[in-house]
Amino acid sequence: MRYSHSHSFWESYQEPLLAAFLFGLSRLNWHLGFLVFFALIPLFSFFQNRDRSGAKIITAGVLFATLYTIISLHWVIFTARHAMVPKWSEVPIGLGIWVGITFLFSMYFSILFGLIDAVWKNSRVWRLLAIIGLWVGFEWLQNFGDFRFPWHNLGYSLSEYTILIQVAEIGGVYLVSVLIIVVNWMIYKTYRRPQKYFILLGILMTAWLVYGGIRLYGLPMHKTNTEVAIVQPSIPQEIKWDRAYLDSTLTVYETMTEAARKDSANLVVYPEAAIPMYLGRLRSQFNPVQRWSNRLDVPIFTGFPHMVILKDNPHVDSYDYNSCTQFNPDTRPDPIYNKIALVPFGERTPWLNTFPFLWSMQLGQANFQPGDSTAYYTVDGLRYSPLICFEIAFPHLTCNIEKNDADFIVNLTNDGWFGHSVGTYQHAMMVKFRAIETRRQIYRAANSGISMIVLPTGRIEKKLGLFKRGTLQSPVYRYESKSLYCGPLRAFPLVLGLIGLVMGLFAWVRNHTISNYRALRKDY
Repeated sequence: MRYSHSHSFWESYQEPLLAAFLFGLSRLNWHLGFLVFFALIPLFSFFQNRDRSGAKIITAGVLFATLYTIISLHWVIFTARHAMVPKWSEVPIGLGIWVGITFLFSMYFSILFGLIDAVWKNSRVWRLLAIIGLWVGFEWLQNFGDFRFPWHNLGYSLSEYTILIQVAEIGGVYLVSVLIIVVNWMIYKTYRRPQKYFILLGILMTAWLVYGGIRLYGLPMHKTNTEVAIVQPSIPQEIKWDRAYLDSTLTVYETMTEAARKDSANLVVYPEAAIPMYLGRLRSQFNPVQRWSNRLDVPIFTGFPHMVILKDNPHVDSYDYNSCTQFNPDTRPDPIYNKIALVPFGERTPWLNTFPFLWSMQLGQANFQPGDSTAYYTVDGLRYSPLICFEIAFPHLTCNIEKNDADFIVNLTNDGWFGHSVGTYQHAMMVKFRAIETRRQIYRAANSGISMIVLPTGRIEKKLGLFKRGTLQSPVYRYESKSLYCGPLRAFPLVLGLIGLVMGLFAWVRNHTISNYRALRKDY
C-alpha cells in the first residue's frame, strides 16, 4: 500500500514537478537556459488532464513553487553568513527567509495555476492568450508591494543568448517571456499537428533570430570621449565594517582610484556602501573621498551609509539610508541619492508602517528608509543616474531614468552576501536586460564581483569575476534614439496582465456557475 500511495502521488504531480525542475535548471549558470523552451510543456499536459480538483491545483502550485525555489533560490539560505548576527543563527535566519520566499511563491503559483485551470476548462480558442496574459501579469506584479521580488521571470533564463533578448527593447523582459511561452506551446502542439506547428515554430525562430542579429550587430551607437572606470576592491565582507580595517580599506580605494586616473578616467565609480563612513555628514577636510577627488582632479561616484537624525519619533532616533552621490573636485558634492527599492527583510522589514511593533524586532536586518526620487548627475556634459544593488531588477526604475534623457546608468552593488553562489550570476545577468530595454550603457560596480560594463546592445564589453581585485574602464557609447519599451510600449505587461486576469476570472465564474447549475439539476 505504501508503494501504491507514493506511486499515485508521483503520477498525480509528475508534470508540475518536472516543469519546476526544468525551470530551475534553466536559471543556473550551467549553460542550460535553452531548457526553458521545454519547461512549460509538462504543465500544459497537466492542465490537459481532466482529473483536476481545486485541491490538486493548489497542491501542484505549492509543489512547483517549492522545487523551483529549491533549485534556483537555494543560495538565499546562506546569505545570513555575512550578516551581523550570531554565528549559530546564520542558517536558521537564512532558512527562515527562504521558507518565507517559498511560501509567497507557493501562494502566487497556486492562484496562477487556478486561473489557468479555469481558462483551460472554459475555452480552447483563447487558452494561449490567457496563459500569456496571466503568466506575464504575474511576473509584472512581482515588482510591487513590500514583498516585491521579481526574480522568477521566464525571460531571465535566456540571459546568455544575447541575440534572442534583443526583443526586450520592444516589450522588456516580458516580451521574452511571451515568446518562450509561445515556443513551448508550439512544441506541445506538434504531437497532434506536427507539420503545421513545426512550420510555425521555424518561422517564429527565424524571425526572432534575424531581428536579434540586426539589432545586436547593427545598433547605431556613438562613441564619446568620456572614460568611466569602475572599481572592484574585493574587500571581504567579514572585515568591511570592522573599524580596525578602515585605514586599509581606504588605502585600497585610494590606490585603485589613482590607477584609474592614470588611465585617463573622467569618472571613477565605487560599489554600493563602498566607504563604511557617513560621508554625507563629514566636512570636506575630513572626507577621504572628497580629498582624493580634489587631489586627482576627477569626480568620484560612491556608495555609503547615510543617516538623518530625528526628533520626537517614538520608534527610532534616526533614519538610515543606503545612499550614493558624486564627489567633485574642489567643490561641493552633488545631492545624495537614497535607494528606493529595498530588499525585503534584508534591508527593511515589510509592513513597518502598518505594524510599528516590528521596529523592535532585530534579526540582523538594517531597516533602512526608502528614498523617494531618482537623482541625476553629470560628467563631461553627459547625464547619468544610479541604481543600487537590487534596484536593477526593476524595469520601471531604469525606464524612468531613460525617460529623463540619461546617457548612461551606473549600478552599485555588493553581492558579497551571495558568496560564490548562483545568486551573484542571476543578479548580474539582469543588467543585460536593463541595458537592452533602455538602450543605455550600464556600468556595474560590485564590491566582490561580478563587475561589468554592458553596452546598449546588451553585450558585456568587459567583466571582472568573483573575488578578484581590479578596475574596468570604457568610454560611454550612446544610442541616440528613445527606447520603444520605455516609451509607448511601457504598458505592454500591464495590458497583457489585465487581459489574462479578465479571461481567468470570467472563466472561473462561468465554470462555477455551470457546476452549481448542474448540481441543482441533479438535486431535482
